[in-house]
Amino acid sequence: MAQLRPRISEIRARGAELYAIGNGTAAHVAWFVEDMAPIDYPVWTDPTLVVYRAAGLKHGLLRTIGPKPTTNYARGLLRGFANKGGLMGDGQQQGGAMIVRADGTVPFVHVAEVLGEHVDASAMIAAIT
Repeated sequence: MAQLRPRISEIRARGAELYAIGNGTAAHVAWFVEDMAPIDYPVWTDPTLVVYRAAGLKHGLLRTIGPKPTTNYARGLLRGFANKGGLMGDGQQQGGAMIVRADGTVPFVHVAEVLGEHVDASAMIAAIT
């Protein structure tokens, strides 16, 4: 979200909308929205991880700990991206980003292999048509 949020006007100018889907509780969503304010895009949650599985997103302990995830986490901390509220949701669930068109086609998908692996925002935005 950190890469896409500053570019929301560009995303909307291309006729798309940005949505965030977490996997914590509704209380976690409320905390996220308050902590990240102002948020001007929809934020949903799926604690069942059904959406994550349908999207083919990765899950597992070794995707969350180890050299690469730890390096990514440390880089995020140094850039000011601390999870101030502690773990919210399934910490082993990795994220991703995708474009889903109204007709159901998916022209762009990014599946994070490990913690802290982020989408190339420019490539994603270029795929919006």
